[in-house]
Amino acid sequence: MKLWVFVIAMSGTFAVGGCTRDASGISQMTRAADPNVKVPIAGYQSVSSGNTSYMPVTPKGWEELNRRVGPKS
Repeated sequence: MKLWVFVIAMSGTFAVGGCTRDASGISQMTRAADPNVKVPIAGYQSVSSGNTSYMPVTPKGWEELNRRVGPKS
């Protein structure tokens, strides 16, 4: 009988413990509202920097392409 009481008590403890609030982010939330906190300046970077242009080009002759990829003799 005492084992069932222990099991029910532990189950209730774990169930209620799972509903508690995580307090690890409270300090971060209060710092976000503080106007005296030093914040690094956000730099500008273009969204298209580092892109390669893939514009269409004119086709090359098949003889030149075959010479480039064929075995060197």
